[in-house]
Amino acid sequence: PTPTPTPTPAPGDAKILVIKVLDIDGDLSTESDQTVVPDWTFDVGVTGGTPSATSITTADQGADVPFADVSVSVDDGSAHVTLTENQQEGFEIIDAFCFDDSDFGTLTDLSLDFDVAAGSNATCVFFNTGGAVQEATGTPSVTPPPTDTMTPARSSGDGTRLLLLVVAGVIATLLIVTPAPASRRRR
Repeated sequence: PTPTPTPTPAPGDAKILVIKVLDIDGDLSTESDQTVVPDWTFDVGVTGGTPSATSITTADQGADVPFADVSVSVDDGSAHVTLTENQQEGFEIIDAFCFDDSDFGTLTDLSLDFDVAAGSNATCVFFNTGGAVQEATGTPSVTPPPTDTMTPARSSGDGTRLLLLVVAGVIATLLIVTPAPASRRRR
């Protein structure tokens, strides 16, 4: 008898949202000085799949948080993704990670490397400081308030991640979930 061939997983898409956060004091444990910004560009590289775009830019897209999104057509169940920040002059990247139920990804210089599975969703956040962000963010329409006029908020390392999870959920719902058409039975 001939052995039954192992079925190859059907190709599918993974959805990735990218958010850019400027941190005025460079301390991620304080959240009151963080500003989510548009107009930040990232290069997208994929091994084991095909991205819908090789360059994406964060932008206001009718949501409260500016973001960029890219789909990855996964070849064999999973693909390796590299997001590389096109750093603006005078800014310094201080952290980056992706999350779904937990954090993942490896930041090396300006690149965040991670794997995605077909049918998965991930939100990736890049944090920068510098560029005289105390005076202006370096992006066209976003200027955070001076730090001396801000009221301090209770500091929590999980607060930013929880907020970003909620925002990612709302954005994912807007982008991915569409109601199925109702069908009628004919007699």
